[in-house]
Amino acid sequence: MPKVMKASEVRVPKTFRVSPKTLDVIEVLKKKEGLSQSKIIDMAINLLEKELMKS
Repeated sequence: MPKVMKASEVRVPKTFRVSPKTLDVIEVLKKKEGLSQSKIIDMAINLLEKELMKS
């Protein structure tokens, strides 16, 4: 059975800056794939991690 956690334990508030090109890509993915910004960031980090682990 999944562990129930408080939202404050799961969500991590972060402020960061990204390039305008990155924002454009995020908007395209949000519209085209129906993904949220946080899902896009999670996917990008997972792909980066996999790529770095191959090296």
